[in-house]
Amino acid sequence: MSKRKTSVSAKTTGSKLDPSKSVLNALVRALQKGELDTLDKKLPNLLRLHPQSAVLLNLSGALALTREDHAQAAQIFFSVTKLAPKFIDGHKNLGVALLKLGRADSAIKCFATAAQLDPKDIESFIKLAGTLRATRQFDAAIGAYQRALALDPKNETALVETGKILNLLSRHEEAVGFFSRALEVDPKNADAYESLAHSL
Repeated sequence: MSKRKTSVSAKTTGSKLDPSKSVLNALVRALQKGELDTLDKKLPNLLRLHPQSAVLLNLSGALALTREDHAQAAQIFFSVTKLAPKFIDGHKNLGVALLKLGRADSAIKCFATAAQLDPKDIESFIKLAGTLRATRQFDAAIGAYQRALALDPKNETALVETGKILNLLSRHEEAVGFFSRALEVDPKNADAYESLAHSL
């Protein structure tokens, strides 16, 4: 299953309710560097100035998720999706938080919504597929990985994970094809190499 990371960027919702791009960039960099104290100092003041900013709330949720406060993160991300229903990061992050809380079915809906909102967002399909696989919805998972591969035929995660599902379904010859494609992209991909060895 793919890693469950939050989707945090300085892209805005296009709303005048958000702070400036430079402020958002600084906050995202602080989160990426693990400078949680910086966020603790800056976020509350910024949220007071911009209480309806979905991007700031998204960062606040990512901070809660980083601290493994999954319930609080889920509440915050839910608020993000209500404030900005078309902001896909909010839906993806709500899905991640719900997964951490063991609510896979609800997470699937979040990732599916994100994929529907932006059919060119590969990450949404990867997260959707990984969650479908984890809940043993193998055909649907393969379909979501195929959507990711249609956007990026060299996506190693989609190639390797599709192969693994095919192995589970005893479709070993097809699996070999996917592992081989992943190794063409990166001959040092240990996961693809090991999975290929198990398929032969």
